[in-house]
Amino acid sequence: MTIKEQIIAACESTKLLSIHIAPKPDKPSGPIDSKFGGDYYLPAGAETAELEFMAQINFAQVPHLDGFPESGLLQFFLRTDAGAKGEFTEDRNAWLTDSGLFQVRWYPELSENPAAEKAAVPGARWLTRSLAGRMEFQTAEEIATFSVGNDGLCTDMGFEEAEELLPEDDMEDTEYDLGEEDNRFCDDFGNQGCKLGGHPAIGWGDPREVDDNYPIWKAYTALLFQLDLMPGKEYGQDVFGFFMKPEDLAARQFDRILMTRLNII
Repeated sequence: MTIKEQIIAACESTKLLSIHIAPKPDKPSGPIDSKFGGDYYLPAGAETAELEFMAQINFAQVPHLDGFPESGLLQFFLRTDAGAKGEFTEDRNAWLTDSGLFQVRWYPELSENPAAEKAAVPGARWLTRSLAGRMEFQTAEEIATFSVGNDGLCTDMGFEEAEELLPEDDMEDTEYDLGEEDNRFCDDFGNQGCKLGGHPAIGWGDPREVDDNYPIWKAYTALLFQLDLMPGKEYGQDVFGFFMKPEDLAARQFDRILMTRLNII
């Protein structure tokens, strides 16, 4: 058994189902299709978004995931104009819906023959990368997230005991060299990528619990959506996590969201 197989087997109790999402730029999409970037669904009478459109998910096109809608459409918008750069680079790395830095729109029912609204992209923006294309979905199982920080291994909130489940073998003497700049461990157990549900990427500590000044963040335990702007390609890029309280997700109340921003190293 390889050390990777040992870790996966030891952490069986931490497994969560998720829906992994990949962009397919070569596939055409209509106004109600699940997609990254481009134009987006806007029913008659609704206001055009002032923020940049990042993604929309039509749950009628998504494999079933317990606790998530089976129909309806969610949209994610981000403030990417250059003036927002300071707010995204301050000490905090998590914000609630009323921050004005992002917006989540929920449409439980979709109009027939809807028009597509062209997304506005600021001429000067702090965000350097984005994704484009229709979404492709795949169900996956994930064990708890492991990351290597200044104080050693860390895991996502609520799964701290996962560290105790790791094999007793010293991983620095196997295929993982945790004492050097080695990305293989985070590649295998960092839970990066775009997805619905599952375990979030956390960088050097879960943003929901690293700041004791914001204890309310710990209540947002359900990962609604993770937007990884360079999935599986390189480190140091932005990963945005959109979290909800489980009771809000069950009630389909998408007006109370916590967004986190990471720079995976």
